[in-house]
Amino acid sequence: MGKEYGVGIIGTGAIAAFHVIAAESVKGARLVACHSHTPSRCDAFAADHGNIRSYHDLESFMADDDIDIV
Repeated sequence: MGKEYGVGIIGTGAIAAFHVIAAESVKGARLVACHSHTPSRCDAFAADHGNIRSYHDLESFMADDDIDIV
């Protein structure tokens, strides 16, 4: 089995759905976190995508060691 890469998405608006599709198409990639300055939108996006981590501040998002690709 190859390396698994954690994907983090910045922004949870309409375009984020396309980023999810793209991440899911990459062998070894898995969605691990999202970031948005709008907490309710970010938390809903995270819940809709397997309860991934939801970040409301960019510093914490970028410090997540499980995120390899943004």
